[in-house]
Amino acid sequence: MKRISLSLLLFFGACGDDDLPPDARTDVGMCSADSDCVDETFCNGLESCDPTSPSADGNGCVPGLPPCTGVCVEADDRCEMTDCADADGDGARDSDCGGTDCDDADPERFPGNAEVCDVENHDEDCDPSTFGFRDLDGDGYPDAACCNGDSCGTDCGDAQPGVHPGEAESCDALDNDCDGMVDEDVMRTFWRDEDNDTFGNAMEAPVMACSPPGGFVENDTDCDDTDRLINPAAGEICDAGCMADGTGCEDENCDGVVETDCECSAGEMRPCDEAGLCASGVEVCDAGTGTWGACSITPVTETCNGIDDDCNGVVDDAADAVRMRCWRDVDGDSFAVSGASTTFACFSCPAGFTDREPVGTGIDCNDNPAMNGANIAPGRPEICDGFDNDCSTGGGGAFDEDRDGDGHTNEGYAGCSGGPFPRNDCDDTEATVFGGQTEYFAAPICPPETGSPFCLGACANGNCAPASCRGGSCCCSVPKTYDRDCDGVARAEPNASGCAPTACGVAPCPSRRGPRYTGTPACGSMTTVVSCGCGGSACGFRTLPSPEPLGCR
Repeated sequence: MKRISLSLLLFFGACGDDDLPPDARTDVGMCSADSDCVDETFCNGLESCDPTSPSADGNGCVPGLPPCTGVCVEADDRCEMTDCADADGDGARDSDCGGTDCDDADPERFPGNAEVCDVENHDEDCDPSTFGFRDLDGDGYPDAACCNGDSCGTDCGDAQPGVHPGEAESCDALDNDCDGMVDEDVMRTFWRDEDNDTFGNAMEAPVMACSPPGGFVENDTDCDDTDRLINPAAGEICDAGCMADGTGCEDENCDGVVETDCECSAGEMRPCDEAGLCASGVEVCDAGTGTWGACSITPVTETCNGIDDDCNGVVDDAADAVRMRCWRDVDGDSFAVSGASTTFACFSCPAGFTDREPVGTGIDCNDNPAMNGANIAPGRPEICDGFDNDCSTGGGGAFDEDRDGDGHTNEGYAGCSGGPFPRNDCDDTEATVFGGQTEYFAAPICPPETGSPFCLGACANGNCAPASCRGGSCCCSVPKTYDRDCDGVARAEPNASGCAPTACGVAPCPSRRGPRYTGTPACGSMTTVVSCGCGGSACGFRTLPSPEPLGCR
């Protein structure tokens, strides 16, 4: 049995042996002291060592008296009286009579009750080591306002997630790590900056703060806080009036050294000693070194612009100038043929040249002005002029635009539009047929000469049927018709004058027959005329000695 006080044994009295649990002690041999018989069991009493006792077991241990006369609770090492009261009705008996309720007058205080965080510091579970857990900011740390006696939470700012034990201290006027100190080791040091050049005055006392107050900076390196042009970031300059012994010189960069070896003073300027474009520039005194800086205008690559860009004293010199290349363009259509000769120019190509390089689709197929070359180039519209204007077939003649060569394009041809050829030819196989043509007498109107003066043989023009004027008849037939002006009206050629059914020798031949024209007829042109007339009873033919104009309707 575990050791208990003698007063507790006297209070509860003795219990019968039948109520003892089995001896839990391990067989360890004959005892020599009471401590050898303790079996760590409460409810079977306190054992003693007495090998001579008739109640002793094999190890000489005598069982003890049970500690309880009521109910023995082994798990809690306590006795519970069956008649112990529960005055507050919270389900736990009063501890004064063996129960567990530490305050039987408070129904909200008993073992096992949930501890809550309250301002009264109330102990709800009869355990002073516990307190109610409250975590308003969800940072995993209990509110320090939650206490139970001396046991309290650790979060000194339960409304701020960034405040709890272990949190890194930030410069924010809060005790971030709950160690009782605010902004320790994180505040910064700032110095006053009177001249606003971002450098502080080391001669004045600094201030500690989380962020710089107005007019303060986080350094103390300014050697003159009354002049914003003097600070460690300023360049040392050759001051006007600065003497070789340092008199009149300022230490602009606060390094303790003044600049005295100067060939010019800060702010001085002079014209550049250069030619061409650079001559209009200036040189400025370098404040840091006291020497003249580079010219404000630097030479550039020479171009054809009438200016000496590279400042070498020569304008647009060929060695450096970037000139434009031009290709020969004889017909002036802005395209050149492949392999055309070239030249160079500064601003624009001279007459007879183009700046369009003859490559790819930009190659001219006809550069000959005599062959309508000005209207022939890549991408030009195809016009009705008898030429390949768009270079689709090489720039030569376009036969389909005028097959009979009469200067007129067939009415139904769609391969061209506009141009000098009207699209009004109703027969593009006959050069004498086209719109606007004047009708004329083109067919022979006398029988052809066949070696006989009597009109023997057949008329080749279709006007007369085969006949023999000797004893026969010279018969006129239906005349042949033509529509030479494409107006849709066909007209007949006239028959031979005086040609009528009659017998030769009976009626004399007319005194004159109509003319027969030879050669290619054209209205109004001069052509050879053959006339026929009568000589007695025979028809004679003659050729007029001089041309006559072709008759027209």
